Amino acid sequence: MNKISECRGVAWWQAPALPPSAHLSSTVRLPGSKSLTARWMLLAAISTQTTRLVGALDSADTRAMGRALAQLGARVHWNLDACVIKPFPRSDTGQLIIRGGVHINAGQSGTVMRFILPLAAMAHGTVTVDCANNARHRPISGLVTALGGLGVSIASQPANRSGFPLTIHGRGQLLGGTVTVDARASSQYISALLLAAPLMKNGLTIHLAHHELPSAPHVEMTIRVLQSCGIDVVVSDGSWAIQPPDSSQITLPHDVTIEPDLSNAGPFLAAAMVAGGTVTIENWPAYSQQPGMAYLALLHRAGATFAEKSPGNLTCHGPATIRPLSVDMHDVGELVPTIAAICAFADGQSHLSNIGHLRGHETDRLQAITNELTKLGISATTTADDLIINGHSRALHGTDLDSYADHRMATFGAILGLRVPGIRVANMETTAKTFPQFVNMWETMVTNG
Repeated sequence: MNKISECRGVAWWQAPALPPSAHLSSTVRLPGSKSLTARWMLLAAISTQTTRLVGALDSADTRAMGRALAQLGARVHWNLDACVIKPFPRSDTGQLIIRGGVHINAGQSGTVMRFILPLAAMAHGTVTVDCANNARHRPISGLVTALGGLGVSIASQPANRSGFPLTIHGRGQLLGGTVTVDARASSQYISALLLAAPLMKNGLTIHLAHHELPSAPHVEMTIRVLQSCGIDVVVSDGSWAIQPPDSSQITLPHDVTIEPDLSNAGPFLAAAMVAGGTVTIENWPAYSQQPGMAYLALLHRAGATFAEKSPGNLTCHGPATIRPLSVDMHDVGELVPTIAAICAFADGQSHLSNIGHLRGHETDRLQAITNELTKLGISATTTADDLIINGHSRALHGTDLDSYADHRMATFGAILGLRVPGIRVANMETTAKTFPQFVNMWETMVTNG
């Protein structure tokens, strides 16, 4: 196993490299989807009965969600194979009682910092929401403005900017109504409002201020989860409408099974691409709203072939030569670091377009990818919205890569290190944000071939 060493406060991970003649033949079982886990956790907290989320992802982000829900009054318990949630208490009239007078730290989780705001707006008292210092740049103003349009008072510190920490003055159930949202910075604004809409007295109709929505599959995922709970979402061009259920009560199944995280499958599928071998992902769903489903089409265009090794198990066969890609990644931006790592091994120019919103993720991912590929000997440039990579497998050489405290950039480094000896990645432990088992699973895959 590759050890992590520390130097001047930076923990360095020596990325394991396969010999040039080695070909992978590995099988991987992934943890549950972070995006689905977060949505089901929130819905379980506002439902009428205790829910067991089987296969829920246990990671830094989902733990942050659990702590936030617990501070607002739910009970959250993690065990080996599930997350068990007892919902918020209710008044004699059946209204949810969301606790005020609390301080919530979302850590580095954009999902928590956005999803929790509409719930905090319905608390009985003031709620402060903060996050990690290196996450305070993440966009939130569109959601704050939308909640203000619903009558919610939210103050930021300092007062002259719309950023964390935020103080939400909760006054119980929101009336709802109609709101217009600028969601160009994040689709999570829409998902956050949709998840809270069933609690609003008059329901909620959401209109997009601009016909531009990044990561649209995540909104589709939110709608599908709501529909699974009997909540009807009326969708039209650039708008969504939800009427409150009877007595504002939502009932979930006692047990909900969470799909594997298909975005986290990316580095392992990429391993088959750059190593020219095969990797099998267990329990791959036949259908899913997860953006990770797009890996199938993207990698096929780059030269991969896929087969179902056994029912539910998907096998990726890497090509002898990786083809450059020219694709619009607007709807699946979270896949960009993995696709960019693959494109570095394609001899030719790849163009990943319409992804300017990635500048507001854990880091400016477009600039981060460009910086690190340049260190490796690859010519890469950015425009306002695009990433252009001049792949050249023979130009790649070992170097130290920064993870930028970004889990996707950390796995980006691991993919490159698989075929380029001498790569070290800084602060690989950041993968615990969404995939605590990553380092162990990656090293096991390389060791076992």
